[in-house]
Amino acid sequence: MKGNGYRAIGTCQPCGKKFFPDRKTARQVAALLKGGDHRPRAYRCPHDHRLWHVGHLPDDVRQGRITRDQCWKNKPKDAR
Repeated sequence: MKGNGYRAIGTCQPCGKKFFPDRKTARQVAALLKGGDHRPRAYRCPHDHRLWHVGHLPDDVRQGRITRDQCWKNKPKDAR
């Protein structure tokens, strides 16, 4: 993310992912990233709802078969 003016605040300890201070910043970063047919999306951290992450949604969620909450509910933390 060098040189784009947007920086993550740090790394979320429970998730191990970079986090951003607000949705607007996370969405701006997501818009800059390349993701093939599906660019990354901004989403709220499941452990600290004040923080935002950027990443891809699984196919089942994007296609409406399950919700994002259902996807992560039964997965161990290290598999996320």
